[in-house]
Amino acid sequence: MNNKPAGYKNVEKRQDKRVKFNVAAGLTIHDAFNMKKLMTRHGRPPGTTTFETGPAQAFGNVVRKRRMEQGVAQEKLAQLAGIERSHMGKIERGKHMPSLILILRIARALDCSSADLLTAMERLMPVMDSH
Repeated sequence: MNNKPAGYKNVEKRQDKRVKFNVAAGLTIHDAFNMKKLMTRHGRPPGTTTFETGPAQAFGNVVRKRRMEQGVAQEKLAQLAGIERSHMGKIERGKHMPSLILILRIARALDCSSADLLTAMERLMPVMDSH
């Protein structure tokens, strides 16, 4: 009598096929596992963004211009908005698109309305196709 659970034989066969394939390719099981880990990349590819860069760059330019006009250091503006200086730098360079709450905090820190910032941003943006 066979003491193996139902379906065990099929699993064993599949594992044998994988081992044979890997050996035929000149790879050990360890090599094949590492290759699979390398081939499986989670998240988005390096260098891609989940937002349109045009509006982010336009918004960043507006923030930088307002900050410079007021003579406020980037570090001070970041502190007033409640974020890290490096994050503020990324926003100003258009590398990060701030959330709505962050736009409101930046506007408050610059002593203007978010509408003023967004209107100035719209003026800087290239004309976008509406589809």
